[in-house]
Amino acid sequence: MADAFHSARLTYRAIEDNEQDTAFIHSLRLDSTSRANTETRIFKPVDEASSAKSAARNRDECLIGVLICTSANEMPGGLTVGLINLHPGLKEGLEQHRNADIGIIIAAKYQGKGYGSEAIKWIVGWAFKFGGLHRVGISCYSHNLGARRLYERLGFEYEGAKRECLWFDGAWRDELTFSTLENEWRKIVQEESSSRLLLSGAKDGNE
Repeated sequence: MADAFHSARLTYRAIEDNEQDTAFIHSLRLDSTSRANTETRIFKPVDEASSAKSAARNRDECLIGVLICTSANEMPGGLTVGLINLHPGLKEGLEQHRNADIGIIIAAKYQGKGYGSEAIKWIVGWAFKFGGLHRVGISCYSHNLGARRLYERLGFEYEGAKRECLWFDGAWRDELTFSTLENEWRKIVQEESSSRLLLSGAKDGNE
């Protein structure tokens, strides 16, 4: 329980209603490549006011919305590297369905370090242990092949494509959807725990 908002190299903190956190979220949205992979709104320059609204949505409308930060052990002083949420969350009148979708964005200079994978695994665990969910979904656009490979490697099942539902960069794109269920997640956790025990036993036996 003490580590509920920590993973191996990262910590997860609330989005504060202050200039610093709003400025960080604005910096994420200023990255055109990241926006192309995460937003479906019409592609035009973003201003600070719209980023303040985005920060507020993450704070107030998601089941959970947090900033992803490096731990002191990973990087002295700690740095904010991204944002992750579960949306739409358990909205009034829809609570019985017990499902939500992951939204994630990692700042460009911190991509390729495995932070996204670690944060996704953390929030899936949070969803089932603390959020009371039964299903967690995640999606990507058909031009984002790296995201699809990542989600399937993390254990998400491919559900299908909403065909040519997105107009972007002069072409129609599909939205690809994936999900994991609580029992599937628990099976993965159990298998990973068993593998660690086997590796630990093998190491001890060789000493």
